[in-house]
Amino acid sequence: MRRRFFITASLALLAVSCTVRNTAVVEVRVCDAPDSSFVTVYRPWSGMAAGTDTVFSDNGSFRYEADIPDGAPELYYFSVGGGIQTPVVLYDGDRVVLDIGADGTVTGLSGSEESLKMIEFNRKIGGIYSMMDSVSARLIDATAAGDGREERRLLSEMGSLYMKCRREAIGYIYDNPHSITLIPVVYMDLADGLPLFSGTEDMFIRQMVYDSLSAVYPTSGLVKALADDLERARNGKAFEDRLSKAGTVGYPDIALPGVDGNVSRLSDLGGKTVVLVFWNAGDDNQKMWNNELKSIYSKYGDRGLEVYQVAVGPDKAAWARQVRVQGLPWVNVYDNGGLSSVNALSYNVSSLPAVFLITSSGDIVGRNILNPRDLENSIAGLIG
Repeated sequence: MRRRFFITASLALLAVSCTVRNTAVVEVRVCDAPDSSFVTVYRPWSGMAAGTDTVFSDNGSFRYEADIPDGAPELYYFSVGGGIQTPVVLYDGDRVVLDIGADGTVTGLSGSEESLKMIEFNRKIGGIYSMMDSVSARLIDATAAGDGREERRLLSEMGSLYMKCRREAIGYIYDNPHSITLIPVVYMDLADGLPLFSGTEDMFIRQMVYDSLSAVYPTSGLVKALADDLERARNGKAFEDRLSKAGTVGYPDIALPGVDGNVSRLSDLGGKTVVLVFWNAGDDNQKMWNNELKSIYSKYGDRGLEVYQVAVGPDKAAWARQVRVQGLPWVNVYDNGGLSSVNALSYNVSSLPAVFLITSSGDIVGRNILNPRDLENSIAGLIG
């Protein structure tokens, strides 16, 4: 029977370049793949226009010719059936052989030491992710059972695993200062889109990576994309500094629909002390944080406190369901623009949850007070 392998190159368009492009070759061998399997080739931050290639094979292997512009290394990802993505670092003239199983697992790779290091790093992080998933499942059970002691223990364990991920990533960055694979490392996400290095707080790590890579690959499109992101982050930090001094300028208004479709405005809550929250309803930790907020709201809701909560997760139905299941008693609205929306950008929201405390006179006096006790103390100081 003739085996067919469809190769789809999903190439992200960053900026079209007219420079002469060099090439590298990747020979991919798919082991025990069923008929009509497909291999996806993805090139992030590409300097070339999007395109699609299709290759047919009788023997379970194919040869992929990759573009390497300006002599700088490029990063490609290969996956079988849209599953596990395998990173491959390619320099001009490279000849790489990649063996992938039908489940997407790498069974062999030769011709790229950097790729092997990145694959091993991903395996280590993947093992920690699996442990985090297990802890998250037990955390949900503990919350449902009302076992506060177990909740606190599991939250502490989750925090330890998160820090372990960071230590592994920072160690990799220091051990491989001139590897182009550092770029996906600094943008790595944990479950539910939680960034490993978040926003302006970890900007120095990205700056360090940019400084080391730009010295050896000044023409790289990947490095230039990192430079652009750093510039946006610096602008965001400046905006954050302005927000911290917002006692005389008020706050950006928000107008979004609730579960019933009716639009609610943040400015309509003028005269009350407001906790403004941006969150993702699909994150179990943020659901638990809502329980702490409900406790605070029950104490101060009839004394002039209001909560305006903006969901920016990808699943609107999941958000509406959580509002009902958790019985969230305050203003709940949904922003389908995610973290790229005008509202999120206006408040320089780079990670979730993001919390702002607004006084009854319209002054922003607190940002990201995520500890429930600290938040309650701040509210008590305003309401009395």
